[in-house]
Amino acid sequence: MHATIRRYEGVDTTRMSEVVSKVNQTLVPQLRELPGFSGYYLIEAGNGVLARLVSSRPSSRPTSPRTS
Repeated sequence: MHATIRRYEGVDTTRMSEVVSKVNQTLVPQLRELPGFSGYYLIEAGNGVLARLVSSRPSSRPTSPRTS
């Protein structure tokens, strides 16, 4: 399994609900279409800080036609 963690600071706290809603409506459905996608977690850490975790399973298929 692979994971990527990102931290975003300075998010407008009055728009936090809007940000979370947009992520759930637009980004997550797109990620679900990717091969190996396993999960997306958006964490509100307080004080205008968001953290996100994207996890995926390694693909058993080659990612490039040149890979043998």
